[in-house]
Amino acid sequence: TASEVDSVGGVAISILCPSPEGIATVVNLLGVRYPCSEVVVAIDRRRHNNLLLQLKMRYSLVGLQCLDGELFRSYRCCFRRLVVVASDSSLGYDGLLDLAARNAMYDYLMAVPPSVRLIADSLGFIADSIASKIGDRVDIVTTSERGVVVLSRSAWRRGVPFSSQSISVL
Repeated sequence: TASEVDSVGGVAISILCPSPEGIATVVNLLGVRYPCSEVVVAIDRRRHNNLLLQLKMRYSLVGLQCLDGELFRSYRCCFRRLVVVASDSSLGYDGLLDLAARNAMYDYLMAVPPSVRLIADSLGFIADSIASKIGDRVDIVTTSERGVVVLSRSAWRRGVPFSSQSISVL
């Protein structure tokens, strides 16, 4: 597709946002400019139902039942990069992060803590780091001490944690 051609080295990234602090967090993540990316928000419906209602109204989300709860996508083309997954279970932060990862579609998973704000061009720099090492196997990338971590889907499936304590910085 056109977005894969425009992406750096064919690298596609899912931005995972478990339990965002508010709608401003989602607005920030959707403002990141990278052609082959999506934003996957995971919400505990029992604790953040008001935020879910705000997202549904602002982004014209429609829901589909899934194994993990309910999955929402926008029927408006301009917000097609947004995926919202709402769980009725109390999963905690790590559980919501795994829920977001299970519902992401791209090969690289970028965990963004709720308080972190990304600059508009940040994914291009990360994708360039991954693409420059594509001959090697790139499983883990950390961007700073702020807790933003990118894992390959295969590393996540092998159980490599998103916690930055065990990860070296590129």
